[in-house]
Amino acid sequence: MVEQIASVSGPGVLAGRIVEGNGFSRLEGDPIPGIDVKLGRNPGGALVSNTTTDVNGEYSFANLPLNDGGANGVSYTVYVDIPGLGRDSSYTVSIDATTPVLDSLNYLVDSTTIYIVPTSSTGISNPEIAKENKFSVYPNPFNGSATITYTLIADSEVRLEIYNVLGIKVATIANTSQQAGDFKYSLDEGMSSGVYFVSLTINNKTTTQRIVKTK
Repeated sequence: MVEQIASVSGPGVLAGRIVEGNGFSRLEGDPIPGIDVKLGRNPGGALVSNTTTDVNGEYSFANLPLNDGGANGVSYTVYVDIPGLGRDSSYTVSIDATTPVLDSLNYLVDSTTIYIVPTSSTGISNPEIAKENKFSVYPNPFNGSATITYTLIADSEVRLEIYNVLGIKVATIANTSQQAGDFKYSLDEGMSSGVYFVSLTINNKTTTQRIVKTK
């Protein structure tokens, strides 16, 4: 259900999905229903609308005005509201006539933190793909360096990327065609401490693993 807070009208749509990290007694990647999601309009930060995720962990905001590029240009902030968890991981986005719909504003939630999931072809972690291709990152947490490994069961198009907790890509490790076999990469020892996401895309199917670099 969507509760409209302010009067808005337009063709824009913002949507996404909220899935499980570690906690809430669910498996990683499971959808989380019943989560409050709020939409603010910038400048000014006025609350435009709020909604809750459905049984598939999905939410959406429709009928949003677009940014016309003029003096009345607007952007929106989407944030997840879970009591006891911080709201510092939020999306601030702009939609216009060229891109009126953004439908991969996804989040991953564990027992302590709400994380932005890096935008990709699917935008969410995919445990089945990870299992099939034996995708792992270890040790995790790590201090110094970590190792990324995966096994391709067939020749594939592969993209391996690192994102920070804000969803900003900080490194592309691989973006090429690879033959079936085992692959291993090392994460840079010079990475700052913090939370990162390792995103592995194989033939347009993506899985994301959260990792923590300690001091």
